[in-house]
Amino acid sequence: MDFNQTLNEIVSRLHKLGDLPVFSATVNQIRQLSHSEETDAMALAMAVMKDANLSVRVLKLANAPMFNPNKKQIASLSRAVVLLGFERILNLAMTIKLVESLRSDQSDKNLDRLLVQAFLNAAIARELADAAKLRKAEGVYLNGLLHNLGEILVAYTLPQRYERILSEWQKANTSWSEAQLGQLGAEFSDIGQEFAGSWGFPQSLVHSMDRYTATKLEGRDRSAHQIAVGSSLILAKLYSTGDDDSRTLEKLFADFSQELNVRTDLIEDAVSQAYKLAAQLAEEVGLPTASLKPRLTDQADEYLEEFAEEVAFYLHSREQKQRAEELRSTPVFNAPVEPNTGLIEALSAYTKLIREEAPATKLIDAALSSVIDHSGLDNAIFLILAGKPPQLKVKLQRGKDASRVAAFLDAQSSSAVSRLLQAVCVKGTNLLITDTSAADWRGRLPEELVVETKAKGFILSGLSVGGKALGLIYLDSQSAPISDTDYAVFNQFSLLFRNTLEGRSKEKR
Repeated sequence: MDFNQTLNEIVSRLHKLGDLPVFSATVNQIRQLSHSEETDAMALAMAVMKDANLSVRVLKLANAPMFNPNKKQIASLSRAVVLLGFERILNLAMTIKLVESLRSDQSDKNLDRLLVQAFLNAAIARELADAAKLRKAEGVYLNGLLHNLGEILVAYTLPQRYERILSEWQKANTSWSEAQLGQLGAEFSDIGQEFAGSWGFPQSLVHSMDRYTATKLEGRDRSAHQIAVGSSLILAKLYSTGDDDSRTLEKLFADFSQELNVRTDLIEDAVSQAYKLAAQLAEEVGLPTASLKPRLTDQADEYLEEFAEEVAFYLHSREQKQRAEELRSTPVFNAPVEPNTGLIEALSAYTKLIREEAPATKLIDAALSSVIDHSGLDNAIFLILAGKPPQLKVKLQRGKDASRVAAFLDAQSSSAVSRLLQAVCVKGTNLLITDTSAADWRGRLPEELVVETKAKGFILSGLSVGGKALGLIYLDSQSAPISDTDYAVFNQFSLLFRNTLEGRSKEKR
């Protein structure tokens, strides 16, 4: 198998699934702001707010005991940025968007396992870096999160090929590395590096993903790589995966203790703490916490067995607690919209509709009309997901040129535009293109979408309730790029109707 052929297959599959723009654009903007010395908390909060699902999830996590031990309510994203720090907000956003963009709509045990272990690896790396008092320990999280990016991409885009790799390795007639080379023409780390580099991640992080290029690293970057590798080895031992070596878990902890100059009990505490963080994240992004349970084997490793049982007990207790009580409701934050009497009255009227228990269609229609009336956006369209196979069809439209745009969107069935709309819809995510002429979007969006809609900027917002995809909201600006104020107006109504529909869904269960 040729390496370039494998890369082309993965790229082609990702484009068909519509995932590259959804993942890279949102994350790159947040990452760039996080690393800029001129960025303030409000600017980063605004970047996160441009994705409604992401903003709600980051706020919920910011109020979780794991991140907010003082239990003082954090009601705004800018406050969350100040209290948690830029790096932690970036890490939470990265984790959420990675899972959101690469998780298929149908459950895949291999992919669920790899995604859960990715942020568990990241959490362990972060806790170990903190225990070792490594400068900017939070930054090591990203090294751990993306350490096995190549394996995740292969499992997602080429699941049958990934199954063959597992099968060959499990038969014990080939090594983990040889199984990858035979099926892919390269190792997972080579693939991960190719994509991490193309997505604009720092060279130091790209180099750290492979043991050969990691030799170029020095200082803190070298330490970050060693911690990410060590975390990965610990997980390989706990889950009996391909990178597992012959050392016992106790020996791994002892060796790691010596490398980091940290007591062994602190290493064990760091891994235990990481499991708590990973469980919180798994619940938030909708991944099964059962994927976190270590896989016990017939190895004669009493230390491993005891540690695995402690983790399993914690996860079981957490699951029981979750069944017994509802998660604390997400705090509502005020979107930074300038005072506007008309908007305030519209929000008041909308709240009255909610209290009167207006039908869902009426709530969405009223929200779209209000957004058009009180922002610079020109067209708003709701497409419902229906039929077999499911297709997006226009249900509601508002705006001066909505009928033309709606006719174009309604005609999409198997095009690149359709695949992008379906991906955003099924994943319940948001895609904000403030300026369609911006250089960073050229080549990443279906050209037909930009040409036929004539939009200067647009928003695609997937609507899902109770984990079920319902449809997609399309909004655009025909005369100018979308401003932060435009998006904030939409975001206020979006949060209101999403929370209302989600609440009604819970009452029916």
